[in-house]
Amino acid sequence: MLNIKIMLNPLDNEQIIRLTAFIDAGGQLSRSEYFGEDNFCRISSDGSAEFGPATQLVASLVPFRRMWMEQEVANFNCVAKIIENTSLDPIRRGMAKQQRELYNAYRNLLDDRIKRTQKEIVDFWINTQHAHCQIDKKRGYVTRPEFDAIAKQVGGNYFEYAFRNAVRLLGMHMLVLYFEAVRPEFDDLINGGSITPPFTPENAFGSDYSEQSVGGERISRTSHVLLETEWPPLKLVRILQRNEYQNLRFILRHLLDLDDSNESAQSYAKAYDLVSKYKHFDSLCAAVGYTEKEVDLNMQYSTCNFTDTVTLQKGTVRIHSIDRIISFGDCAKELLALRYCDLRTALFTEPRQSTFSQLQQRLQRDLDRQREFQTRRRLSPLGAQ
Repeated sequence: MLNIKIMLNPLDNEQIIRLTAFIDAGGQLSRSEYFGEDNFCRISSDGSAEFGPATQLVASLVPFRRMWMEQEVANFNCVAKIIENTSLDPIRRGMAKQQRELYNAYRNLLDDRIKRTQKEIVDFWINTQHAHCQIDKKRGYVTRPEFDAIAKQVGGNYFEYAFRNAVRLLGMHMLVLYFEAVRPEFDDLINGGSITPPFTPENAFGSDYSEQSVGGERISRTSHVLLETEWPPLKLVRILQRNEYQNLRFILRHLLDLDDSNESAQSYAKAYDLVSKYKHFDSLCAAVGYTEKEVDLNMQYSTCNFTDTVTLQKGTVRIHSIDRIISFGDCAKELLALRYCDLRTALFTEPRQSTFSQLQQRLQRDLDRQREFQTRRRLSPLGAQ
């Protein structure tokens, strides 16, 4: 019996163009460092802010805008509905529906401080700061004077913080739709001969890294050479800023006497040398004079002001800086040892670039490791008790 696949609704020419345009924009957005782990966005209660490089944000806004604007052929909602209505794969249809609903729910979410929705915040920045400098009120566009009024009201730092967060979260939904539904659907349609794309999706301007063009020619870009010469201790600073290393960074700050008040180059240079030399977390602790001991919390250490504690997901670490004592509870040491190995791997093998796809790989690795860890605990004699 012939196994003939018939699409739920055959694609028309406009839908094929939209899918191809979305693949084109999604491919560019997926290579943006703005959606990597090194682009942090923080604001303090006093209004001071800490943002990633502006160039990363600006570069990501080009493909982001193509999927954001309703009149663009790569519009997110239009493409999500195409997958929902035409894909034979129920997982892709469900993924498209889920991402579209989440995306639109967040677009309509009101910022309590600015008193505007996330959609309005994004439109303000795109129409007055990025794609346009809108002055006159027309076709419902927001204007630069309106932008300036909001920035004065809530503070420029907070306004930018809100915009960066909106772009990052909405862009994440765009990328999940791209990777989990549109890209595999598009590839299957082409490989099965169901569609012929009207043009070849590609990143016309490349990236800031050496690469090969679609035709196979080698391209070397100046920025790539400069980025690859990043001073190793600064790379350690950059990687430790990532959320996944938050607890390890707290521990290393004590063990290696890191000076975080001004990101001292000298203290991080010494730290880099030690991390380079010692492959394992316990050998690093021993090398810097910390002794692992069981601490009775009812004794003297429980009231000392030099005791620092960090609670991990699977345990607790207590550090006594003056006597250089460190104690681990439950599985804390094992978890920190794994994270320390990850840090060294990132430090010595990872390229300068950090993108959404690399973040996905890291999250999948952590998920696999967590499952393996739970299985070992369940099968161990102690876990069975």
